Amino acid sequence: MRLGRSFMERLFNFAALSLVLSILSHYDFKPFEDTVDFTSRDISQDLLSLGNLSNSYLLALLLYFTLNNLFELNAFGENMKGFVTEPIFHSPLTHSKTPTEFWTKRWNHMTHRLLKGGIFEPAKLCFGDKKFAMFLTFVASGLYHEYVWTTMFYNQKYRYDENDACTNEDSCYEFNFGRVTAFFAYAGIIMHFERPVRKLAFVKWLSSHLPTLMVAQMLVCIHAPLVKLYGGDWVKGGFFDDLSIATFTLRKNS
Repeated sequence: MRLGRSFMERLFNFAALSLVLSILSHYDFKPFEDTVDFTSRDISQDLLSLGNLSNSYLLALLLYFTLNNLFELNAFGENMKGFVTEPIFHSPLTHSKTPTEFWTKRWNHMTHRLLKGGIFEPAKLCFGDKKFAMFLTFVASGLYHEYVWTTMFYNQKYRYDENDACTNEDSCYEFNFGRVTAFFAYAGIIMHFERPVRKLAFVKWLSSHLPTLMVAQMLVCIHAPLVKLYGGDWVKGGFFDDLSIATFTLRKNS
């Protein structure tokens, strides 16, 4: 355990967040032609389109740098008070070699430990099936994130008039329950098939010949088709518009 991230690491993460946010906000978060809506529940072949995969990949980068910066901002405050903190993320987008390593060793240690001790271990003991316990853990993670998203996009009463009509359409976003859980269920399915897929000759060749950085990007791309289920609400709900106030962003002329 160390005293959080170094100053240079934090500065790099903040600069990366500002850059990615500037690029995406300049193009309304869709720099590539893409027919998949940010709040859609539809499952279609459009999810595999080059436009959706490219935009979702960039959205995944934005989500990572956003979460990393927000956690590190809180950690910095604790460090200033003299407390030792442990980094929440361990380079998941650059050092991960498998989906299991991505989710269990590198992505959001805080939530992982909570779910492992609160869901995975009891479920494995109760059902005697590690794979089922793992899938159940991902579903529970989705429901937990649904709760967080619900509080993030809660519509206060002052935004509506006496007829329950929204006084400003830009500030009245309705959160769609179930999308985040679907994303985590998808991630659980990916981990479920990880072991048999890793035995394929082609996959073995890729994992042994490609640099870890490229393998990590391929893992991100595997999740990319449904990334909007996780982060689409952040875009349409105005979260990144509010976040941009705290970053160095370049904006297009209106």
